Amino acid sequence: MLLFVQLLQIARAVTTNESMKGNFHHDSKAAQAVTAMATAGTTSMSGAQLTSSGMGPDPATPGHRARNHRREGFFAQWKKLLGLDTFVATAQGTAGSRRRGNPFSRGIITNCKDFWCDPEPYFGRRETGAAILGGEPVNYTRMYEVPPRMKKRRPTEGAEGGMYHSVDSEDVLKSPCVELSQVALRFQASKATSRDIITALENLHHTLREVTRNEFALDGKLAEYVFFPLSHVFRENKSLPIRANELALLCLQNLIAYGWKNAIVPDLAKQLLILLTVFAGGSTADAKTKDVSEELAAAAYACLTSLFRVSDTAGLSIKGVVDDANLPVIGHAVSVLLDGVANGPSVKVRLAALAALDTLISNTSDRKLLKSFFPGVVSALTKLLSGGNRSKGSNKILQGSLNVLDKTISKVVSDDAELSTGPPDRERHELAIANHGQKGVKDSWLEATSAQVKIALANVLPLRYHEKDEVRRALFRLCMTVLERCRRSLHQSVPMMVETSVVICTQSSIVDTIELLDNLKVVIATDASLLETLKNSLHDWIISLPRVMQSNDDTPKKRSVDQVSVAFDIIGSQGPVSDILNHAIASNLRSSISTAIQASASKTIQSVADSNQDVAHLARLNHFQGPANGFPEVMFTKIAQRTTVQGLRSLAKQVNVSSSATLQQDVVETLQTTSGDEQLASLWLAIQVLGRKTDHSNDISQFVDLSIADAHEPNPMLGDIYTFALSTLSESAYSTEADWRLQALSLEAIALQARDQGNDFRPELVDALYPILERMGSANAALQRHAIAALTITSQACGYPTPRELIIENVDYLVNAVALKLNTFDISPQAPQVMIMMIKLCGATLIPYLDDLVESIFAILECYHGYPKLVEQMFAVLNAIVEESNKASAPAITNAQEKGSP
Repeated sequence: MLLFVQLLQIARAVTTNESMKGNFHHDSKAAQAVTAMATAGTTSMSGAQLTSSGMGPDPATPGHRARNHRREGFFAQWKKLLGLDTFVATAQGTAGSRRRGNPFSRGIITNCKDFWCDPEPYFGRRETGAAILGGEPVNYTRMYEVPPRMKKRRPTEGAEGGMYHSVDSEDVLKSPCVELSQVALRFQASKATSRDIITALENLHHTLREVTRNEFALDGKLAEYVFFPLSHVFRENKSLPIRANELALLCLQNLIAYGWKNAIVPDLAKQLLILLTVFAGGSTADAKTKDVSEELAAAAYACLTSLFRVSDTAGLSIKGVVDDANLPVIGHAVSVLLDGVANGPSVKVRLAALAALDTLISNTSDRKLLKSFFPGVVSALTKLLSGGNRSKGSNKILQGSLNVLDKTISKVVSDDAELSTGPPDRERHELAIANHGQKGVKDSWLEATSAQVKIALANVLPLRYHEKDEVRRALFRLCMTVLERCRRSLHQSVPMMVETSVVICTQSSIVDTIELLDNLKVVIATDASLLETLKNSLHDWIISLPRVMQSNDDTPKKRSVDQVSVAFDIIGSQGPVSDILNHAIASNLRSSISTAIQASASKTIQSVADSNQDVAHLARLNHFQGPANGFPEVMFTKIAQRTTVQGLRSLAKQVNVSSSATLQQDVVETLQTTSGDEQLASLWLAIQVLGRKTDHSNDISQFVDLSIADAHEPNPMLGDIYTFALSTLSESAYSTEADWRLQALSLEAIALQARDQGNDFRPELVDALYPILERMGSANAALQRHAIAALTITSQACGYPTPRELIIENVDYLVNAVALKLNTFDISPQAPQVMIMMIKLCGATLIPYLDDLVESIFAILECYHGYPKLVEQMFAVLNAIVEESNKASAPAITNAQEKGSP
């Protein structure tokens, strides 16, 4: 009987002790080592007085209570004496071992070969622990893990006979693992230095990096194999230098990411979470350890990131639900992560903690768990983003914190979160669906949380004016999340998120603005309530615009104008703008422009003598430089007002595109009912609104041939502006108190009408050309330049190659107008100025048309020779005629002399 039992044990590769007491090779050594190290500072479960489940001594088990066994019977005693108990235990135990997997068994034949063919002498002296396993010599006294199994590969063509080949990863990792284990044991016995530990860890880390180039090279068993020597290092972490602990954590990160992966055992995951939390700077006894190394904390956070990435809730979630017993562990880990984000020793550590927190929230599906630490996460991130701890941070930290806040809100308080992760109870689920309307699911916790989230978001929203585009874009994504997924659950926060989205669109570059604006338009188009919210915000911005324009700081002015422009664009893209909104924007925009005009210093007049400008030279130069598409600024001349003026022009363009004819008519009608700065503002706004449409038409004509179209249909409102401009120029010719800025804007209105009508404007030159030439002789240099620009634009619009050709073609109109004034003895200085401008622009070609005018000039000199200024002007006209005649006759005389010379 005894011989049979021994032969059976040899064939099964089990010992008598294993047969009698059972086999425990299936337990996770990694989990036991972490549990022992984290609780008792030793990797031995027996030394830590822990069971395989990680619990303390059980008084109900043998050895921990008074022995009170029942006395064995007669048959049991004789069964032990005869060896029957061993036979039964061997038969039953080996069967159980076979089901669990005996790591020392290589099959019946190989096991028998290993035992009977052992080359060591049976009766002589042999090395302690020496044996054969799988055909290879081993020593059980120095073995800490079972050698890898060997696989026989069939010989390929041209190769040698069958050979045994080990798995590459196991073979490569065996040497550094054995080295680290031996060094760690010697270090515990004070026979090795910390430098030896570091060298062994560097070797293991390098090997792991090479092995993990193939992401499938490691598995869970191999990860436990590598982790065992690392557990010795973790046990001595307090006596080892920081570099050693850092290398150990880097090795552990590889094991988590490529070894255990998503198949990590919950007990092991829990113990790893506790271990890494301790290394990161927190423990159950002291939640905020101050003396934490930067490198060690960064490595610990990186390990936590890998642990959270490969599993749901760090491997502690079973079918999306985390057991209540694990909540304290996860809660403590979240607390440590938040403390690392806010108070980390460096930006690197804070970013690592932020990445770990981001990964945890992303890979946690238990909404109940997320709700438990939602207030703490939102509060900590809000404190960081609101500026309380921003001096220690960077733009990447702000951007990452906004992303984490975005994900947290999206997963916890989104409109569909309650339905997607609601209770399994069918009646309660149907009740939630029935209550899911415009007001969302009726949840007391959600109602209480919504108000607190609004306060938190209000403290974060000032980042919309941050200087970095990355931060503003992260905040924009947060706004989009609230508007798309939380507009019912966080309905109190929707208005300020809409406003913030509009503001961010105004602060970004042109390319980003187009992209962000398109996203915002799509979101608003999906819900009519969002459009109404934007309309209310736009109305408030419009009402406050005149008050903002009174500020001395140009920055808030530009922001307010841009906000109104973007909001008007979005509303206009969703449909026609209401008349109430059109009237409000017309009235308040006019008041805002009037306020800006009052704050400008453009009433200062620069005389022509100070400007040293030659009218004829400027006119020719303006022509040769190309088409004049604009006029010099006369309303807002301060440098600080340039950005505001640009915003006002952009707003006027947007109003023209998005608004109806009601707004344009409202702007034009106020020209006759206002005066002073209000009238200036009305005319400037009318030119900007209607002039943009004219420019747009010209741009289209560059690409589309409109020659086959019918006659141009004039814009009646543009005609009203033109009529007002002509009457203003006619009245101001005889008024000494006329505002030159109003005259300059009237010249712009004439040029605008000419550009709109083109060749059809030629008949209007009878009335329009004389006022333009009259302002070219003005003593105000700015008004003179405006007149030159108006003349050049008008000549080009009417199809004349140069202003000179324009005047010569229409000289009869001009001569008649001047002659009428001179024949009626109109002694105003405007008529002589017009004559001088005409002569200087056209030269000698104009002189043949001036016979009657010269006679009228001598008649005036005869009748009014007692008026010095008038006489000077008349003689100035005669002097200009003589000079231009002399310039034309001098080349003719020279040519005649050259022809008559021998």
